[in-house]
Amino acid sequence: MSAAVTDARRPERMRRGIRLALLAPEMLSPGGVQSFMWRIWDCMAGLAADPSCLSLSVLNDGAKALRASGRVADSASVVGGRRSKARFVTSVLRQHAADAMIVGHIGQSPVAWILKKLGRVRAYAVVLHGNEAWKRLSFFQRLACRDAFCVIATTQFTARRFVECNAVPRALLRIAPLCADESSTPASNFVLTGDFRILIVGRQWKSERYKGFSQLIAAVALMHASGRHATLHVVGEGDDQPSLRKLAEERGVISHVLFHGAIADADLAAAYQTCHVYAMPSGQEGFGIAFLEAMRYARPCVGAMAGGIPEVIDDEVTGLLVPYGDAGKLAEALCRLYDDPEFRDRLGAAGLEKVRTTLSYQAFCSTYRALLWEMVSGLDADTREAEAEKRTTCTI
Repeated sequence: MSAAVTDARRPERMRRGIRLALLAPEMLSPGGVQSFMWRIWDCMAGLAADPSCLSLSVLNDGAKALRASGRVADSASVVGGRRSKARFVTSVLRQHAADAMIVGHIGQSPVAWILKKLGRVRAYAVVLHGNEAWKRLSFFQRLACRDAFCVIATTQFTARRFVECNAVPRALLRIAPLCADESSTPASNFVLTGDFRILIVGRQWKSERYKGFSQLIAAVALMHASGRHATLHVVGEGDDQPSLRKLAEERGVISHVLFHGAIADADLAAAYQTCHVYAMPSGQEGFGIAFLEAMRYARPCVGAMAGGIPEVIDDEVTGLLVPYGDAGKLAEALCRLYDDPEFRDRLGAAGLEKVRTTLSYQAFCSTYRALLWEMVSGLDADTREAEAEKRTTCTI
């Protein structure tokens, strides 16, 4: 990003009348995408001249529930689709206009494209999360990305796969890593049990078996076979949990694999604080925001050498990386952390430093503020001509 965009002399807020908007898939249920969307919204709220210049449109939540969350000002414009795409699109087209819009999911990009063609939006940027962008998109999604001010990926891996699969000019891609949640949620008296406590947080859906829950259970069994008494704590829900319980029974570690279901934020904070290691050997993670939460509590992380995870975990520095799907290598990494508390502490301290600097909310907000300023400032004539030429040389 150019020096002009990040110029510290810019005012803290945009001038009155400049309108900012966010299209989001969902914001009220727990999850990494939801947390990501709130951070973008908070950044926008800090930059807008006043709340009346802000527009929020969310596909899977209702407007009343969004306002009741306490995080959306009364004077901000809010649209809630309540899981109706028709209601969402109709309401957005009828009510919203913006100088700069962030589109929180590739699936919503055609709506922004239509708004721009109607003159209701001056510029928009499309956010890519992960594996939804690692495939060939629909014609209208590709068209919308081609006409966007830019496309934002959280990792180089996602940007590269997106460009390869969709023939979008690489010059349109920006990399904006996620950040840790720096809000101070007081921990409860919830305590994880066991001599060596491994934590994983995530949805246990059959459609998301790539997250590696079964590999972790197999690794815990291997640890016990080697005389290392580990306990795996699983937080989250999903339709695959019965099969995971059955696997734990078959491997003889059912008493050492504890399923806690969905838990309150205060209990989750306590879980991070009382675990020894956070592990998620996922094969298709775009980023893995839960790793940042673990790092925030100075806990070492174990992940797979797949997707965007190697850009989040620095192998041998903030955690350990293992081949995806290899329960033996996963067990070896966990045994290494089990045997060497000083090594664990060193990795945890490095992770904490990373989320306080390069992956902090301040760094995240600085990136998005600079982008929004750039979108509002617009492109000069020469840049517009160059961008137009790039777009015409690429086949949709």
